[in-house]
Amino acid sequence: MDSTKPYDYLTDSGFKSVIAASRGIVMLIVVADWSGSYHMMEPIFNKLREQFQHDVSLYKMDYDTNSITIAEYCMQEIPTILLFKAGQLVDQIAGTISKNELTSRIQSLL
Repeated sequence: MDSTKPYDYLTDSGFKSVIAASRGIVMLIVVADWSGSYHMMEPIFNKLREQFQHDVSLYKMDYDTNSITIAEYCMQEIPTILLFKAGQLVDQIAGTISKNELTSRIQSLL
């Protein structure tokens, strides 16, 4: 997978159907252009995207335009990372996290 390719973005209207249809692991990264923490983590997301390209589907969602999903999962920090397995939420991470810790959490789901 080309880590420079733009991420697919999910919205409130399509989010649940994408998650429900997924048989594997989905990582949703909730982002905001104004968040310094998100921009600091972006290189980590890109490395993980390449590392797990065959095992994890990665998507982004804009925090400012998807209030239904944001409220449903009580997201208050950017970035927030949601990990789903077989359509079920299995982990939620608010704020920054090290690459090693995030890698470990993903690997525990494989």
